[in-house]
Amino acid sequence: MEFKNRKQAELEAKREQNKRMKEINKLNILMKQEEKKRQMDEDLQKLREQRKNNEEMRKYLENEEFSNKKTQADYIKAQQIIAEEKRKAIELEKKNKIREELEKKIMEEQARIDAANNKREIMEKEETELMIKLKTTTQQHEKMVEDYEKLVNQFKDKKYQ
Repeated sequence: MEFKNRKQAELEAKREQNKRMKEINKLNILMKQEEKKRQMDEDLQKLREQRKNNEEMRKYLENEEFSNKKTQADYIKAQQIIAEEKRKAIELEKKNKIREELEKKIMEEQARIDAANNKREIMEKEETELMIKLKTTTQQHEKMVEDYEKLVNQFKDKKYQ
């Protein structure tokens, strides 16, 4: 009887220990997932702000270009035509370069957003796989407990026969 009670107590202790470990593992997984999601949200927010800044700069350049074209007629005089055309060419080159750089930044930003979205999708897939593994582990644990109980019962039955 003492042996039976001791085995029963050991079984209960193992169950409690397994239950605690399962809860600890679940909490650890959730904490890691939350941290990754928070970091991704921060990264996405930074990318959105950068995109907004780039868009404002692009609009500013378009307004500047429009303003320059509008006031161009007022500044052109007969003796300044050549000098003005050279200045415009240099300025246009600079603006085109800035526009190209902005377009490049926008494309890079879009690539970063796409990469972040891909990373989020991968993390969600990994989360699903982890949950499936956790469920499988739980089912295996429950099967092992059932098998152990069957063995204990068989042992009891053989002992009393």
